[in-house]
Amino acid sequence: MKRYYLDYRDAEGLIVDDEGGEYPDLAAVQWQVVHWLVDRSRDPSSPQRISFRPDLAICVRDDAGPVMEMNFKYHRRREN
Repeated sequence: MKRYYLDYRDAEGLIVDDEGGEYPDLAAVQWQVVHWLVDRSRDPSSPQRISFRPDLAICVRDDAGPVMEMNFKYHRRREN
């Protein structure tokens, strides 16, 4: 299995994943990132002490460098 690092980025900066995790393929990494983004969108008080931001992204890299970036954006409409 290959090691991938999932760095968290939002308007306030970047939190680098120094440990990474092993995944069988890039599809498994994508699935993990999607679940992470959905979980953070549901729970603004993350146990990882990362507050949900409307412009967050997960920057995926391996030992050779960047692989992909997945973004989560939303727009809240004013309540009438």
